[in-house]
Amino acid sequence: MPAATELVAASGRETWNFAHFLSSHLASLETRAAILIPAQVSALIALWVQLYTFDDGVPRILGWIAWAVLIVALVGAAWLITPGRLQRRSILAYGLHARPDVDNEELVHELCASVQERVRILHIGLRISIGLTVLSLGLAVLAYILDKAAFVG
Repeated sequence: MPAATELVAASGRETWNFAHFLSSHLASLETRAAILIPAQVSALIALWVQLYTFDDGVPRILGWIAWAVLIVALVGAAWLITPGRLQRRSILAYGLHARPDVDNEELVHELCASVQERVRILHIGLRISIGLTVLSLGLAVLAYILDKAAFVG
């Protein structure tokens, strides 16, 4: 049977491994958020170029609404990847020397809590931003269909 100190050491390693896993997941989400912005900017420019080709009426109004929704999605995604302000005593911001009195368990708890909160915010924010982008695409496609249907009919 392993000694108590061996169990504590193994538990500490597992905790650090979990903290590392969370930080890797966070980095992946932040990369996805950063990749989303150029796609949204490209869509914004493409839609801007096409806005004046729509006929007056419903197609043009839908095009402008799609463009506005895309701007909101872009601003939301940009907010997501903008670094947040960290407290002066934060170990994430200033390293271990910010709080030399902290013990290992408290350190891991603080790191995990910070990373989990950031992951939660990224999940929600990405879903909203991507949802708004898809909504904008749907509105633009509807505007295009109505514009061409009016042109044919």
